[in-house]
Amino acid sequence: MSAILPSTELRPEPRSAARATLFGSITLNWETVAYIAILIQAIFTRFYILGDRVMSHDESLHTQFSYNLYTTGVFQHTPLMHGPILFHVTAFFYSLFGDNDFSARIYPAILGVIMTAGFPLLFRRWLGKWGALLLALMLLISPIWMYYNRYIREDTPNIFYAFLMIYCFFMYLDGPRHLRRKARWLYICAAAMLFMMGSKETGFIYLAIFGSFMTLFWIVRLYQHVRKVPARSLFNFVVLSVLVGGTVAVLMYVIFNIALQPYPTLTDRLAHLSSQISVLFAGAPISLDAASFFNWTLLLAVLAIAVVVATALWAFRNGLARARWGEVIVLLLLAAVVCIGFIYIEELSFEPARAQATVPEAPGDTAVVEQTATTRDLPIVGAWVAAGVIIIGVLYSYQAGWWRTLHRFRELDMLILMGTLLLPWLTPVIIVMTGANPKDYSPIGVQRAILSGVPLLAISIVVGCIWNWRRWLVIAACFWVPFFFFFTTMFTNPDGIWTGVIG
Repeated sequence: MSAILPSTELRPEPRSAARATLFGSITLNWETVAYIAILIQAIFTRFYILGDRVMSHDESLHTQFSYNLYTTGVFQHTPLMHGPILFHVTAFFYSLFGDNDFSARIYPAILGVIMTAGFPLLFRRWLGKWGALLLALMLLISPIWMYYNRYIREDTPNIFYAFLMIYCFFMYLDGPRHLRRKARWLYICAAAMLFMMGSKETGFIYLAIFGSFMTLFWIVRLYQHVRKVPARSLFNFVVLSVLVGGTVAVLMYVIFNIALQPYPTLTDRLAHLSSQISVLFAGAPISLDAASFFNWTLLLAVLAIAVVVATALWAFRNGLARARWGEVIVLLLLAAVVCIGFIYIEELSFEPARAQATVPEAPGDTAVVEQTATTRDLPIVGAWVAAGVIIIGVLYSYQAGWWRTLHRFRELDMLILMGTLLLPWLTPVIIVMTGANPKDYSPIGVQRAILSGVPLLAISIVVGCIWNWRRWLVIAACFWVPFFFFFTTMFTNPDGIWTGVIG
């Protein structure tokens, strides 16, 4: 009988998935109260009398172009004003709350609140409980952080989308096991990349930093897979070498600019140092600037060696006999190579541009003209040849089954995402290598840009589709659809495509 009658026992009410997602992981403890307090303080400090401060020069430009877009619907992207997204969002808030100084600063203020109180929670898995809480507190009380959160410029949006991109990296590579390597992180990352690059050009620097680090990590992992060697120790060894070499390079750059300031180019500086070394070996007194350079360089080298040796002694403090001093020497040598490479690149980047000599064309002297034209077209020809080789190599690797092995590496997925989306934006590099101006909008300039960009676009499409065509097409849509929307001012300025990618 009891088996037929319904049971009167009280059962817990079933919880919906949405309710479990929203409230299931929230526990009211001191940490939750601390984050709520930080959130309230972040809202107050970012929005209190937000519109009272007078507009600065940069802000006045941003508000003026946003106001023009709001009132007339007209905006033309130009690299001089950085990315177009800030102007569209500001015009949107004008339409909601009116054209005033408070409305103009709502966009960075909202992003500042989210970054201050929200992003530390997102990174809590890697920062730890105390690390995330301290990060939120430091962002809350940072004067310069609060200043730019209340300032209508591209800095806050640029950093916000960089944080979002990095969070997608972390979740895809090292998130919870049930969320790791999910396609959603690739899609969000692609959109965050576009919004970051469409806010300010420093997004390219962020991509170079994280892309180079992830490339190094992938190469080490691939080497470990092929040679069956421990990857973590090798990766840490390389990273330590780059870290030591990079730190010394930054300090050496200061020494270069103080001690060798009278010599503008790297060639002049090396020639001066070489002559002073000859004077030193001859037993004669050297100049004051050379003496300062040599003394500070020697001191910096001694400090770097002391730090590395002291670290090794501490690491092997329980058994000095097991200390691998040969590896320490290799680390120092590799750090020296990294340091010299960084200094060389930095010095060359600041050398004054050399004026290109123009040779007047002599009547009937067609051979010189044809040779010059051919030489100027070599970078474009090289781009097409390189694209053909890369595409053939990728297709061959797919037929040979190599991608079954490459798919094991999660970091390669992120590298392909960044590389295939960013590669067409390198078109101006090829144009500059030809000696032409990327901002040449004449028919010949347009033809040159198309010939320079097509091979890069072809590489992106082929590599993306060979990797995973279903995911890559969605990734490309998440990136390029917002690009066309914002850079063409809601499809009213087709020239924005050119100015966005070429310049």
